[in-house]
Amino acid sequence: MKNDNKLLMCADYPYYRDSVDDWHDKLEKLKQLKINVVTCYIPWRHHLVNLESNKYDFKGNDKPNTNLIRFIEECEKCGLNMIIKPGPFIHAEVNYGGLPDELNNIDYEKKESLTGELCKYERKKGCYYIPSSFSKKFISSAEKWYEAVINAVSPYFYPKGCIVGIQLMNEGIFSDANSLIKDWDYSKSAVDGFSNYLKNKYKTIKYLNSCLSTNYKDFNNVTNEKKSLVSESIRKEWIDYQYKSLYETYKRFQKKCLGAVPVIANYNFPLNSPEGVSTWISKVRPEYGANIMYGFTSWGGNIVEDKEKFYTYLLVAKREKGIHMECNWGFSKLYEKEYESSIVPFYEAALSIANGAKGYNIYTGAATSKWDENLDNIYDRPYPDCSPIDSQGKYNEKKSNTIYNFNSYLEKYGDEIIGSVRKNECAYLISPQDYYDGCLDASEDNIALDTLYWFQHNMRAYSYDYDLISTDNFEKRESISYKVIFMAEEINLSKEVKEKLDDFQSNGGKIVYLNSSINYDINHYSNGFTKLIKDIDVSFDVYSNDYETQVWGIHNDDKLTKHIFIFSRSNEEKEHSVKIKNDGVVNELKVLLPQESAAIVRLVNNEVKGFFIKGENDLAQKMIKPKLSYGDYVFESNEYGDVLNLA
Repeated sequence: MKNDNKLLMCADYPYYRDSVDDWHDKLEKLKQLKINVVTCYIPWRHHLVNLESNKYDFKGNDKPNTNLIRFIEECEKCGLNMIIKPGPFIHAEVNYGGLPDELNNIDYEKKESLTGELCKYERKKGCYYIPSSFSKKFISSAEKWYEAVINAVSPYFYPKGCIVGIQLMNEGIFSDANSLIKDWDYSKSAVDGFSNYLKNKYKTIKYLNSCLSTNYKDFNNVTNEKKSLVSESIRKEWIDYQYKSLYETYKRFQKKCLGAVPVIANYNFPLNSPEGVSTWISKVRPEYGANIMYGFTSWGGNIVEDKEKFYTYLLVAKREKGIHMECNWGFSKLYEKEYESSIVPFYEAALSIANGAKGYNIYTGAATSKWDENLDNIYDRPYPDCSPIDSQGKYNEKKSNTIYNFNSYLEKYGDEIIGSVRKNECAYLISPQDYYDGCLDASEDNIALDTLYWFQHNMRAYSYDYDLISTDNFEKRESISYKVIFMAEEINLSKEVKEKLDDFQSNGGKIVYLNSSINYDINHYSNGFTKLIKDIDVSFDVYSNDYETQVWGIHNDDKLTKHIFIFSRSNEEKEHSVKIKNDGVVNELKVLLPQESAAIVRLVNNEVKGFFIKGENDLAQKMIKPKLSYGDYVFESNEYGDVLNLA
């Protein structure tokens, strides 16, 4: 990014859904909320003049709000940086996912289902088929679209201009990172590509059969029956091919971006099922996408009130240090009604920062109501229904005040937070291949997923923090600084990873294998696990003995400055007690919060020097007078509601 030591406080603004006359005012209002980056999709269909001749309008010649150049210049005038998102498939509730209608009338190869049916895009009146991402004709057109966009906006790339990043593709469809393996692309080109993949990997069918204990006659015989691709014998190879194909598609579009600014992926939240989570772990492999920054969404539902969604969110946030690219601040009608409140999106955004995200993105920051039928002929106006800034340019008081306070804290102390040390002594080693069996059928034993969930629940029962690491890049880590690495027993390990683990142990590290004899009941925490942590001499300088007090602590290298993130999991008003260890001495931080709310407290030289306490849960309609105490320091608000204190 433009400055790796700056937290990104982003907001999405769909310029293409609004009048040009509204752009400047809404951008200024976002700026007043301490937003420093505007994100925007660039819909292919919106700017298209002629597909065959590859003509596009980025200057408002066709209609005023196709003037992308003017929008970029308006962002520059307001002192806002940008992350652009040119798709080619964007979703964003746009007709045909942003693809031009003309694609539907050309003989591009279509995406096919496992049963051989052509896959339709349902969010548009009429019958629109989804192109296969393996279609050479489609990819060629999409690459020309990228070339046109990049050519038009390249004068505005940092450091000459305000564009500091490019998001490639978008969640689902062409990213496909969270789609179940049975819902993937089974078109002829996809299946033929798999056959070639196997040939390149195994060279001879005899060697493939010896490795996989199969008896195929030739490579084409492997793919004759589509249903055989999800069978136990070949399923793991099919999943390997899926995730590698995904990243190869990313890399194709990355090459069109000229290498001028960083590029970002945007991985969708896992589907809400054991198969969905296993699939996500199997296919989201950021280590494979070299030089593509990890980004993630949080369209998984209300993590404030749902315990299992909370833990899935932690998996996504911890998978890699990246950017929370889409946090739902605007949709309560298309998605859960709870997002009408400010507490749910704030909770998610703060939790992502607590777990190492480099920034968060308000989706969508400003509502709109002035698009034409070519863009969206289905959804009601305004879009979205409950943004922090409404379609008339007025602030939604609850949300805008929350954003202003949160961003004020991040603006003041963001350099400390993003430059902080998150040195955990514990790590959990994930081998993505161990989740393959759970991708298809939840009735199959899913020990890998059960073990991971059990580990997370036990660690967080005491607010013990940990890192997630992957076998994908484990052997490349220059040094392993953990005291203990946990992993499921019988985990799939390469020779290189085994050697690295042997080296880790020879240098005093401990490996704990979690096995099938453990009763993985995530509703009951294990005293034996806690004893295990103490026996191996792992220490935590920030923790809580109460599950309802979830806490994360980050500190600067000298440990003189700490930021303590506190999240209530209680359904009632409660004083939360956090233990903070300094030079062997344990002090107690107490914060009074309404139910299921959150706070951030800054300590410098073991003294309170700033905080933001969310004293209102507007979803539960509960409000308190916040209190905080630490050592001799005592704060008690005279007023109900949120409190911001910047030292």
